[in-house]
Amino acid sequence: MLTIESAAQSENGFLSAEQALIVSNPSFLTIQKERVIRIRPLDAGISVSSNNGKIQLVKQLSKKENFLRSSLIRNGSHASGYIDLNFYGALLEVGLNNRLSVGIQIGARQLGNYSNIDGKLLSEIGESQKPNNTYPYRLTEVHNMRFITATSNYLKALFSHSLVSNDQQEIKIGASIGLVNNIAHTGINISDLAGEVRLGNTGNSFLTVAQGSVETTSSGAFLRTGKLHDLIKSGDKAFTADIGANYIQQLNSGARIVLGVSLSDLGRIKVEQDTAYSKSYSINIPSGQGLSFNQQFENSSFGELSHTFDKYPNFFKRVPNASSAAKIGFPSYVKIYCSIDRRPGLGFTSQINIGLRSHHYSTIARPTSFNLSPRISSKNVDFVLSNSYLLGYGYTLGMAIMHKRFFLLSDSLFSALVKSKQIDLSFGSIFILK
Repeated sequence: MLTIESAAQSENGFLSAEQALIVSNPSFLTIQKERVIRIRPLDAGISVSSNNGKIQLVKQLSKKENFLRSSLIRNGSHASGYIDLNFYGALLEVGLNNRLSVGIQIGARQLGNYSNIDGKLLSEIGESQKPNNTYPYRLTEVHNMRFITATSNYLKALFSHSLVSNDQQEIKIGASIGLVNNIAHTGINISDLAGEVRLGNTGNSFLTVAQGSVETTSSGAFLRTGKLHDLIKSGDKAFTADIGANYIQQLNSGARIVLGVSLSDLGRIKVEQDTAYSKSYSINIPSGQGLSFNQQFENSSFGELSHTFDKYPNFFKRVPNASSAAKIGFPSYVKIYCSIDRRPGLGFTSQINIGLRSHHYSTIARPTSFNLSPRISSKNVDFVLSNSYLLGYGYTLGMAIMHKRFFLLSDSLFSALVKSKQIDLSFGSIFILK
């Protein structure tokens, strides 16, 4: 007989911090003496950050300012950061016996990195109403201004095996392998750009006396068209893997200690570039001529920038591409986890995420971070106060609320209300069948 069991009623309920780690550490798949099926029908999240960000939600909502320009990539600064949009989809866990559990998961995600983005130049290119700039002015020389984003869906198979299990302790190992289907990717890399921005008689600003180089890469139609049916198209394929282990110790005092370590998001994908949109150029705009920003870039799709450059061959001279394919590295990282639960209802968790990728034109990187979160639990509700520090992005304060089969999490909600370099939100639900 199948019955739905709430998390609060489950001895190892999904709302435990360990259950939230299954995505990165498959060893936390639940192993029980009786056959149990867990279904996670919804688990989604978004995270946006900038090392020069100034996210102030209270001010943002009251003044209705442009979020990108006022909070992330501000005028007069160079910004680096990342953007994550995850939909983990359905995760089905099946406990086969008291030693082995398996699982299968589908999901989709869009990941992006940007680095050394010149906020003043971005304003000139994309905004019809400028901040109060004084013209003319020289551009601060732009070295490797980059943006890369990739959209994919995937299918993962997971397993967890118990090596040691008794009343006092348990040691488990786990692994997953996923088939990744690349839906689309787009990137731009501007190198060694120098020039002067002036104001024309019509009030439009333009770039002149400029030199540098630019490379664009693109594959798939989704980032150019935004049409949902492009999300299910077949693309370039690759494999990704996660491996992990955990140790659980039950003390005589009733306290419970959990340690875990995992190596996650391993692999890279080789993407065949669309030659219509993947091109390289040298930039040369002589004195006496200019590239007027608002008239030429205002309505350009990011995935079709090469078509804009092709309109001005006197300024953008084609040069050979380095390669017809791009290898995009997944955001690999090491996660170290520890939790201590004191009965009844008090505990804390600590996590260290160590990013293994550096910011590069062909990789998706994530920062090293540390999190310490005290937790208070009752029969039906868990409350977690999240304290995080992200290398390069600073401190954030947030919270998680978990009620029966549903959870809501933000590591930066409280700090983003006042001032933060990051904002994130995750939510989901679990149903347990017996």
